[in-house]
Amino acid sequence: MGKGEKTLRIFMSFAKLSACFFLISTLLGVDTPAEAPSKAGPGCEYPKTEEGHTLFVSINIHGGRMLELSDNSVWLISPDDVETSASWLSDIPIEIGSSGDPNYSCLLTNTLTESSVKARQVKHI
Repeated sequence: MGKGEKTLRIFMSFAKLSACFFLISTLLGVDTPAEAPSKAGPGCEYPKTEEGHTLFVSINIHGGRMLELSDNSVWLISPDDVETSASWLSDIPIEIGSSGDPNYSCLLTNTLTESSVKARQVKHI
């Protein structure tokens, strides 16, 4: 096995472990609170981003069950919406708004297709 293959295997193992950690902590109810409310709307507390700064999908985790965005925030997707988020690929621009759902208070919108999913932030790195 070459050095590049070994590095890739180590990276993939780390990514899988990280995803498992986030999923387990979410299932146990260990959420990281948002740092500051945003302009996203009532109920959805998300740290403010710079004006004109667009967020993108970085990693689609576990077939759309979780999404990591370009600011390293990780989102748990409502089970009702996983079918929609499963098809979201890297570099899709995302807007964040309020969903009105007390369990998944934020609405992540794919600005290319205008499809949306309810989500809650579980980690902000």
